[in-house]
Amino acid sequence: MFYNNRSILDNELSRLNDWDNADGFDMDAAFGDDAFGDDAFHEAAAAPVRAKLAVSMPYIFTVVNSDPATQTVVLFGSEKNRTATNFGNSANISITYDFTGYYGGGTTGYGALLARTESAPIVFGRIRMESTNQLQLSAPVNVSDYDPTGKQTTFPVVNFKKLNQFDQNAIETETDMTIYGGTQLSYNMLTATTCRWYFYAADVASLKRGLGGKGVVKELRRPDTYLDQTVKLVAPSGQRLS
Repeated sequence: MFYNNRSILDNELSRLNDWDNADGFDMDAAFGDDAFGDDAFHEAAAAPVRAKLAVSMPYIFTVVNSDPATQTVVLFGSEKNRTATNFGNSANISITYDFTGYYGGGTTGYGALLARTESAPIVFGRIRMESTNQLQLSAPVNVSDYDPTGKQTTFPVVNFKKLNQFDQNAIETETDMTIYGGTQLSYNMLTATTCRWYFYAADVASLKRGLGGKGVVKELRRPDTYLDQTVKLVAPSGQRLS
């Protein structure tokens, strides 16, 4: 049964390894290697009409560093951090989940979120971080994938401000990272700083959906978190801009 379930997940994840772009917002032209797939555009003429996908809602939690020095913060990595003291962080780092829900908020909610990633892997397509310290916004986030054999793959997610961004206390990054029990995020957090993280899922895998006769990978639609351009230069009628 384990290998059969694993086969189902592998097949579905290989088919849906991108964030669906069904809302028609073509960000791919601006951002290359991210989780925004555009298959819906190329196949729209031939594909049958399907139900509108649900908009991705973020997983939100808050991290506070009360240490007088900069500390390394680790997030996720459930296979080793869920049962570790303070989720693998120093005593002066606190992580609390913002929503209560079925499993409660606070540290209980964050622990439950970690547990869920072991059985329901997630592909994040966008991450947002708000901080009380503007210098924190430029700190890169390292994504590490740990294999039971000892193999480790690490790559950075570098945050950068959009050219039309007006909010000085937040930053958003397009990404394409798969979070499961063996994936851990880490970054250096400045002293006396609070960070509020928003993780937007592009795809969520769950065998529970298969029991209900649905695909085991749920696609989610791109959230609209950007300001639309409101001022455009238009050439006067019958004239050219020079």
